[in-house]
Amino acid sequence: MRIVLLIFLALNIFGCAAQKETIFIPASPLTRKEVEEEKERLKNDPEWADFDVEEIIGDGRGMFTYREEDIRAALTGINKSDKRLSLCSNSIMSGATSIVFVAETDEPHQVKIKSASCSPVGGGLSCRPVETDWEYQYKGIYFSAGILGYEKAIDVISAFERLGIEGLPDWHRKVFGVGSVNSVEKTMNGYLIGVGELFCGGCVSEILVTTSHDSESKIQKLTYVDAIDSICI
Repeated sequence: MRIVLLIFLALNIFGCAAQKETIFIPASPLTRKEVEEEKERLKNDPEWADFDVEEIIGDGRGMFTYREEDIRAALTGINKSDKRLSLCSNSIMSGATSIVFVAETDEPHQVKIKSASCSPVGGGLSCRPVETDWEYQYKGIYFSAGILGYEKAIDVISAFERLGIEGLPDWHRKVFGVGSVNSVEKTMNGYLIGVGELFCGGCVSEILVTTSHDSESKIQKLTYVDAIDSICI
């Protein structure tokens, strides 16, 4: 459950203001039980070790969440069988919020990713209509592969999973694991692996790698070449 402070509601609308068609999702105050659960979560978070959680959170006034039933009722195109993957906000992006669902399909290894981009407004979120993209899935990873195709993309991802990336800078190694892969494409200089996302993780990058193969053409090594468009917000 993504919980944010009401102060974000006073920030400027990000992105959706220019859209003619918007959808409203109401914010709901936390219940007493949810406030206590949030306090417990923060007390167990090492990043909050130096803070007095009880003093900061108090009775939870000014904290809210977005209920699953309100989200589904507001967003057209979200079916009962669709699974919510994430609901994350980025305070640096004026509280911009992304809501993502995944829908199973009859196509092997493929799913539909349904996402809505939202901005904070008084009392909740103002969202754009749901956008749908086809993506592949592998061990809980959802990714695009373009003309490369599923099988060849999986060769690269599984090599990343088994072997890591030789020479990958420490910062990238700490921030981007194989679970953060969102795309794989072939280039003239190797493979470009897209990793991360801005709303939940806060960081994105594209990592260029070259490959070494054995006599049976199985990837034996991924070697770091460059990191392109690395951004954290």
